Amino acid sequence: MSDSARMLVANLVRSHGGFARRRDLLVPGVAPRALASAVRAGILVRPRRGLYCVPEVPARQQHAALHGGALTCGAALVEHGVWLRDRPEPCILLLDQGHALRREECATPERFHHRADAPRFGLDDPVHALGHYLRCAPDAEAIACAVESCLARGLVSSAELALVARGASRPVRETVAWCRATAGSGLETIVRLALSDAGVKARSQVRLPGVGVVDLLVGDCLVVEVDGRAHHASDDGYESDRRRDAGVVLLGGAVLRFSSSQVTCEIESVVGVILAAIGRGMHLSTSSFGSPPRPAARVGRHAAFHIADSE
Repeated sequence: MSDSARMLVANLVRSHGGFARRRDLLVPGVAPRALASAVRAGILVRPRRGLYCVPEVPARQQHAALHGGALTCGAALVEHGVWLRDRPEPCILLLDQGHALRREECATPERFHHRADAPRFGLDDPVHALGHYLRCAPDAEAIACAVESCLARGLVSSAELALVARGASRPVRETVAWCRATAGSGLETIVRLALSDAGVKARSQVRLPGVGVVDLLVGDCLVVEVDGRAHHASDDGYESDRRRDAGVVLLGGAVLRFSSSQVTCEIESVVGVILAAIGRGMHLSTSSFGSPPRPAARVGRHAAFHIADSE
């Protein structure tokens, strides 16, 4: 099989969205043996009999096609770039009239969804995938992380969110109504939700003069920062945090900083520390919090210590 013929076959599959059935590929100039040759050459992958895809199709989409449908629910959200608290199981989306192609390693029946307008293969859109996830997610925290990540990334509008949540249970609808598009990360969502459950309101992504945007602000002046693993591994991130923390103090506030493992594994302790700080009144400003501090006077030969503006 010539290189030009192989490229013709691959481009035909791409023109069908990355997946194509055998009958759609047997056009003039493409013989059945050309498909077999393309598979042997690694130009095409055959997830199951009569179905082909290009190699760049993600493995989970190929897995869904193996079982007769498209990838949806949490696994599809992850491929759209959504942050989920838990690693999702693959969920397969089938047409209403479709049926799962069973194999030994096939997902359990509870992991299949049906929809009349489902894509035949590939990846479900984020709006419908989120709608399925609302019915699969284990708890309110997992739902809030998914919804706020979708909103922050612009994958789902408020109107679309209200539509997909309409048929969900009342607790799910209440969690969805609580969500906002301002969360900077899933870790922020976890902390803010836990604080909300404890009766404490926190604002996300608040900009402070001379400091920049902080993760959460409780009350007037208690800043709560949550750091992901990648942030901890960066020397620049470490230095920047110290400058920002000093800036908050100079503005008259206080900073509580927590790691990703603390947030995901010890959220009760995290909330307990924040509540203790609130109990001491650390969330209430005794000065005009948010106003830039006056420049310090020079004392002898020592210059005043200035906080770099990290905005």
